Amino acid sequence: MAPTIAVLVNPTGPATLEFTKNIQVAAEGLKLNLHILHATNDIELIEVFASLSEQRSMPLFLQSDPFFNSRQELLVALAARHRLVACYDLRDFVRIGGLISYGASFADAYRQAGMYSGKVLNGRQTR
Repeated sequence: MAPTIAVLVNPTGPATLEFTKNIQVAAEGLKLNLHILHATNDIELIEVFASLSEQRSMPLFLQSDPFFNSRQELLVALAARHRLVACYDLRDFVRIGGLISYGASFADAYRQAGMYSGKVLNGRQTR
């Protein structure tokens, strides 16, 4: 039997449809079962985490979404309360107690953008 992972998405998010399609393709390629969960408000988040706590063996991945990013403390607290393995898109979740993140460092990205901008403004090509 293939392992199952849970993925929490915001169904009203502008990138959710594309994200969901991509993650389904990736899961098929990795021979994983997906359990896609939806939340658009705090009550739905609480309900999602409570339902997942009954199925402990399933890790949870969160879609990169502004709504979830605005609820970092709540999400980390819910994962801890329900003893769930959760993976977040931003390093900030880990800084406040989340288990792991998979996203890029915005500080590094902005630093690189500044370096490239400086090179362009000084007349150098950026290859």
